[in-house]
Amino acid sequence: MDNDVFEEEAPNEELDMAGKELKRRLESIKTTEIKKLIPQMPYQIPEHPIRVRSGTGEEHLRRLFPRQLRLKEIAKSVTKLVDQERIELPYFRAYETRNYTERLIAEAMRYGDCHKPTMEVANFYLNDKTLVHKLFKVLVPRYLNFTTSFTAMHLLPGMEIDWKDPKATRHLGQKVVLELKGNPYPSIFPDRVNNSKSLLHNILLAEASKEYYRKKTAAAAEGKPSEVD
Repeated sequence: MDNDVFEEEAPNEELDMAGKELKRRLESIKTTEIKKLIPQMPYQIPEHPIRVRSGTGEEHLRRLFPRQLRLKEIAKSVTKLVDQERIELPYFRAYETRNYTERLIAEAMRYGDCHKPTMEVANFYLNDKTLVHKLFKVLVPRYLNFTTSFTAMHLLPGMEIDWKDPKATRHLGQKVVLELKGNPYPSIFPDRVNNSKSLLHNILLAEASKEYYRKKTAAAAEGKPSEVD
């Protein structure tokens, strides 16, 4: 009887060893970076949404369907940004609009216009359906080799802001400019003055200075009063 029990325990030990090996392999699989399973985005999307208020005429709907109305308002701003490529918004609305626009462009770059779920997302956030064509045929090729964010947000003068604390109360009423990078408009920041010697006016001034000192030196050598004084 004891021998039978001893012989039956041997397969159990093999099963335990196989179970441990399987567990080890599963743990190694779990260590795979989850980031590889989702689109790689150069812009970090915050985990928690920021409250975006809708128009005063839709307050009753906002109370009944807060999430749906919030996405509806964000879709209006995303449509406006993709259409005009540079818009002015309150800080909170621009903050959320930027997040959704970044993700929309990243999904379009990853899956293309033949992917049904991506097309459904584009049709929802772009109220003007002609902008769906612009998204895939204009914006995607523009940002194909970008390693930074596709959008930029600039504070308008009048209030200081702490970017590390997007929910601070002092951000209320702060206006910002949200734009798509690579837009056809002039830069918001003025170009730095180029003092390069290769500029035409600098070349002319340098030659005039050389001519002045050449004449002055020649007149001094001949003992004549300089005509350039």
